[in-house]
Amino acid sequence: MIEVFSGTATLCSVAKQFGLDGSLALDKIRKKGAKATIFVFNILDPKDRDLLYHWLESDLVVWAHIAPVCGTCSRARQIRNGGPRPLRSDSYQMGLPNLTSDERQRIDLANNMYVEPCKLFQHCDSRRILVTMDNPSSSLVCLTEPFLLLQLAVDFFTQARRCV
Repeated sequence: MIEVFSGTATLCSVAKQFGLDGSLALDKIRKKGAKATIFVFNILDPKDRDLLYHWLESDLVVWAHIAPVCGTCSRARQIRNGGPRPLRSDSYQMGLPNLTSDERQRIDLANNMYVEPCKLFQHCDSRRILVTMDNPSSSLVCLTEPFLLLQLAVDFFTQARRCV
């Protein structure tokens, strides 16, 4: 099992407890209190990505779990409590038109971060590797262009089974 965007690697830890001893947790940073070893990995780095796709060629990989970060897509940004301002909306899923240059840069990075997990999902599906993806159902992630294209590309991906 390979857990991409593993956070504290809880899922990887549980997979190991249930016999998937070779499970890997991948994330951009190692989190304190992680439940399994996290290998530093950046999905936007071509070398890291190539290594991941090489691992996925192994018949030993039976499951990949992907949990893309939803920071710029979080609906919590829409709560008027003095927190960070919204950067997206239902109408502007790829970024609001009135963003500052720093916000636009953050949105562009996040949008690139959403393209790669969708490609990875399709690759796993084509290799017949069980692939799961999660994100809060309240997040705008599933409304972004990469995820909408993924839903069209993968036959079994329906609105009833959207990423949650």
